[in-house]
Amino acid sequence: AVVYAVMSKFLDEKKPMEVRELAKLVREDWRFRLEPPLYSLAIQAMLQLPKEQEPLQAAMILREDALQMGVRLPVKVQLQLLDESLKAVNLEPSGGSEVQSDAPSEDASAEDATDATAEDVPEERSEAST
Repeated sequence: AVVYAVMSKFLDEKKPMEVRELAKLVREDWRFRLEPPLYSLAIQAMLQLPKEQEPLQAAMILREDALQMGVRLPVKVQLQLLDESLKAVNLEPSGGSEVQSDAPSEDASAEDATDATAEDVPEERSEAST
């Protein structure tokens, strides 16, 4: 419990590397039982890292370690990681590839969008006729 208080203090002071080192020491010491707060605090600290240190990747490594060690992360932490992952995907350049949509464009006339021929609609058969 004291370790988590110290980690939380470093987290509040925006010192993610100190939190990481404490988490590493606890993780490697067989006398400590691995618990969700250890990983939660460490993941939050990794998400505070500068962009050039790839905060999301560092946090996801900790998430994987928690899974491997059988530590269930709180939903709040899982949602935070999901949110950060979605933000990262939205910020990445598309590389010129655009998602193609089958939906009619706004320029298409309503007639084109709703025009269906008899060939497009499958024929329905009643069960009584078979």
